[in-house]
Amino acid sequence: MFLAGLSYLAFALFGLVGAYAFMSVQTADAQIVSYGASYLQICCILSFGLFFQIVFERLLQSIGRTLYTMCTQMLGAVINIILDPIMIFGLFGFPRMEVAGAALATVLGQIIASVIALLVNLFKTKRSTCPSAGIPRPVKLSRKSMPWGCPPSLWPPSARP
Repeated sequence: MFLAGLSYLAFALFGLVGAYAFMSVQTADAQIVSYGASYLQICCILSFGLFFQIVFERLLQSIGRTLYTMCTQMLGAVINIILDPIMIFGLFGFPRMEVAGAALATVLGQIIASVIALLVNLFKTKRSTCPSAGIPRPVKLSRKSMPWGCPPSLWPPSARP
């Protein structure tokens, strides 16, 4: 969860300050830059749904509940497919949003799927308890492994904890 949160912050920061510059490097067409920057900003700033959906789905996969994972992914995709034309073209009372509507439909599908995956994790899985004595704290271990960029099992013997 912590790394997903950090990843979200990095993407949100890119969406806030880097989307327009990124699109400007890709093309000189002002309309494409405008549409692309708008799409990137919405998708990056609201990408918390994507990152937490991945976390909650991987938790389900780790305990063998892959059917639930498939269902949450399918739900997110179906929501996106349904909302795309509604938000792009302004159907059923929604304002016409064009490219921004496509981006918003995408992130709404991801956010809803992440909430469903969280609920499935909370209410459809069994809890197990294991003693924490002797198990290294993940934060301390990840702080030590960050400079190496690889798990401790791959460290040289002299650097292992």
